[in-house]
This record gives sequence, structure tokens and C-alpha cells, in this order.
Amino acid sequence: DSKELALNKNRGGGDARLVGPFGTPGITAAYFMTMTLILVHESIYSKGRRRMWLSGLAVANVAMILGTANRGSFLVLLCGLLWIVYLFRARLGLAGMVQIVAALTVAIVGMASVVSTFTDYGQMFDRLERTTEMDEGLPQTRAHVWPIAWENFQEKPILGHGPRILQQHEL
Repeated sequence: DSKELALNKNRGGGDARLVGPFGTPGITAAYFMTMTLILVHESIYSKGRRRMWLSGLAVANVAMILGTANRGSFLVLLCGLLWIVYLFRARLGLAGMVQIVAALTVAIVGMASVVSTFTDYGQMFDRLERTTEMDEGLPQTRAHVWPIAWENFQEKPILGHGPRILQQHEL
């Protein structure tokens, strides 16, 4: 029985969010966000069936991000997608840029509709709509975690500690 490869129990009750194999919705969303940006980049250089498969996988990743209801990764994804379109504007041309932005909009709206209608994980936009209270200049939900993350960053600023700064028993 390998604990590292086990799937974690998803959150229940009033906070049903997709947790995934990393133990937290945030790390799971960060993984899917990073992979989505890589897939979109790769699809710019691909053609035919390969581009369709990559695009389909990117859309599935967007659904998973929406399932985690992680606001940070979702907002970074939106900014990252716009940044990719801007960076590759010469390769894409105006028509390509418009096509990608339209396809991304349809994918995000479509997946948001699917996730909120057919799963228990449709909280992303409710969470975005709610305001986050601040505690000494930090979001209240991160007031404990960010100072610990900063200490860990200072210990290993280049390579870091990996995706699990706080182990499960420390939560």
C-alpha cells in the first residue's frame, strides 16, 4: 500500500472541492493549470489530430481546475492564457488570436456549466464572488500558510521543498 500513489478523499459537506492526489485542492489546481498552459503552448505548434487531442486534454484540465474551486490557479490560468496569446501573436496572426480566445472562452464557460451541473464541485464562481477577508495584509485563508511558505522558501530558494510544504499530519 503506497501512500504516495493513493487518491485522497475529496472534501465533503459545504466545501465539496476536488482534492486529487496531491492532498489539497490548491496543489492539484496548480498542477492542472501548469499542464493546461503547456498543452496550449504545444497545440500552437501542432496540427490535425494531435492538436485536437491536446486541446481536448486542456479542456479536461480546465474542468478539473473548476472542480477544485481554487481561485488562484484559475485566475493565473486566465492571465497565462492571455499572455500566451500575446507572446505568440506573430505566429498566430489576428485571426488565430481571435480563434484561440473564442475557443478558450467557450471551453471555460462550457466546462463551468458541465462541472456545476453534473458534479458536486461547482463552487468556483461562488468562491470568486465572495470577498476574502484580510488579516494583517494577508488573505485570511492564507494568514497561517504564507508565513510558513516564506520560511521554507528562504531555506531552499532555488529548488524548493517540492509540492508538499506542509505534510498531512501538520495540517
